[in-house]
Amino acid sequence: MLVCLLLVMNSMTIPTVTIAVEDGNQTERDFSLTVSIANNGLSFNGAIEVSGTIIGINGEEIHLAFLLFQNGLPLDQNNQTTISMDGPWQYSIDVTDYEPGEYSMVVKFENYHSEPTFFTIRENVVELDSNDLLTNVDQTNPIVTITSDYYLNEAIITGTSSEDIHHGELHLEMLGGDEQFEPITFNAEEGEKSFAIPLTITEGEYRFDLVVADLSGNTAETSGQFIVDKTRPFILPETLFPEPNMTRVPIFSADDSPLTVSFKISDNHELLEGSIPTDAIEIFDVEGEKVQGSVSFSSGRITFTASEEWQYNSKYFVVVNPLIQDQAGNFIHPRNWSFTTETNTEVESPHGGYLANTNTCKTCHNVHTAPRPLLEGPELELLHGPESEIAKISNKKLPDAVNGYCMACHDGTVASPMDDHIGQKSDHNKELIRKDGSVVSQSCGSCHNVHLESHEDNTNLLKDRFFHNHNDPEVGFVDSSEQLCETCHDTDPFAKIDSDVSVPVTYEVFRYRGWNTILPDGGSFGSSEDYQLCLRCHNEGYSQQYEGVVDIESSYQNPESGHIIRKPEGSDYLADGSYLDGHMPCADCHETHSSSNVKLLKKLFGHNEQTEYVQIDDWTNESERAFCMNCHNNKTELYGRVVSFREVNKEGKLVPEHLPGSTESCANCHGGLSGTFREAAHSPAKK
Repeated sequence: MLVCLLLVMNSMTIPTVTIAVEDGNQTERDFSLTVSIANNGLSFNGAIEVSGTIIGINGEEIHLAFLLFQNGLPLDQNNQTTISMDGPWQYSIDVTDYEPGEYSMVVKFENYHSEPTFFTIRENVVELDSNDLLTNVDQTNPIVTITSDYYLNEAIITGTSSEDIHHGELHLEMLGGDEQFEPITFNAEEGEKSFAIPLTITEGEYRFDLVVADLSGNTAETSGQFIVDKTRPFILPETLFPEPNMTRVPIFSADDSPLTVSFKISDNHELLEGSIPTDAIEIFDVEGEKVQGSVSFSSGRITFTASEEWQYNSKYFVVVNPLIQDQAGNFIHPRNWSFTTETNTEVESPHGGYLANTNTCKTCHNVHTAPRPLLEGPELELLHGPESEIAKISNKKLPDAVNGYCMACHDGTVASPMDDHIGQKSDHNKELIRKDGSVVSQSCGSCHNVHLESHEDNTNLLKDRFFHNHNDPEVGFVDSSEQLCETCHDTDPFAKIDSDVSVPVTYEVFRYRGWNTILPDGGSFGSSEDYQLCLRCHNEGYSQQYEGVVDIESSYQNPESGHIIRKPEGSDYLADGSYLDGHMPCADCHETHSSSNVKLLKKLFGHNEQTEYVQIDDWTNESERAFCMNCHNNKTELYGRVVSFREVNKEGKLVPEHLPGSTESCANCHGGLSGTFREAAHSPAKK
């Protein structure tokens, strides 16, 4: 049984209203409306009685609608009554089936809406929460403004309203697409004047129609278009200048203009000059000093022009600002690389060009007085002798080729400085002990052929080789990097090769490809052959010959490795523009020449959101985990993707070893058949 506890008599006088008629003339009408909810002390039979009087309708029909809501959501909208003459009226609203709770009612008269009256249905009782029924009439349509941009990286339409929002409805259409979308409705919290409509849609261009209603039912309509673009811009590796690791970079061009550093950005839509920060490119020397200069932008290319002089024979590091963004707000996939400027000394390069100028040989060789069979110049041995500063810093014996020859120029006096690599925790300059006890010195010449002449296909004089499978089975396959052709062939080694040989003599440079690799013939890299420079030593054969040399090549030939990154189907490159389509390069974790960490491990990991790593002691479970989590932290980016570390597996189950506080070694689950951390690091087993 429902009882109305309060008697509320409220009146509303509708002001003079101008009404347009068919002939274009206008007429004015004055209405006066009084509404009350009756309470005569009797028990109600499950209904709320609403009554009132109206004057000024002049015999026309007037429709009153009583709109009911619960917690802002519309309920029964069919309570209506028609009045055709001045005088009193009465209407009964059935609330028998209404559950206890909070409700509100709005009276609608033509284009006028009352402010809501709130009431509460309790057990056998209806209580009015206020007595302001129909005290004000809101006849103003809200003004709606769309605040979201035309380009969006998150599909959310946002806007504001001049009035409190009650609800709205969005109709969406994809331009040029066949997909059909259901209307999207939304309700607003009380007192809310803004809205945000999230959309589950793909990239593309869209059109929308939006209707927003305020609390009084007044509506506003608006429409618009937007583009969803979730693709981050990236740098095309082939547009980097100077090229990564390029040496002898001219400080001045042919027209005497100074060196500039530049690259071009690829994006779905044209970048705006205003989105390019003034520090889009930052350049540092080996001492960490920043090169001063300015940045310009034109046709998608960003160019750095130094305001100070470039230094000869100097290495520079280029850093791209990761805050560059496109019109949709997608941040760029940044890159960094290095180059070395040309030398300005009078000393001729000792590398290559010997037929044109045999004098270059004497840089390292003493033709007439050398005491050694290879005619090595004895004076070079003393440049960095046992008492030299370099020897003291290194605290170890350096192979003579490094101590006496390479550093004679590569200490920065003549060629690019490399002496900073001496004295580090780990490097490649060491003595290797064969299993038979003999000692082999490993030095710069283990990776570089010092007798080559630099050219665009091998600017850094990487080790090369000839190889040939002889017809004579007793000779078989010969690789010049292991056995010189001249060992058997005194003069012209090719003169004695059978003319009908089915497999010709092949020449190649030991390849090494990495993040910034540009392939002249297109395509991708990522096979073990693309890392020959490293794997020519780190393979099963060498591991059986030399103490301390481990087989990494087998890991790089594992097709199930968790460190294989594949390009999206149909794409020429990864999300960050890289041409990798296979196993990650060695240099993603290792330095080439030296490191302050063990195992030549890098100090900074990742291409974006980098983390710093220090490891100078032996491996423990904790240090193994720390090493892996330098990338696997759900933050650091490699090749345009965030490296994950999931606490829940694909089946939705918790992974205890991934939870905070765990000290389990990664090798326990990801060590593959060997169960070693080495395998977990180089070709982790997928789980």
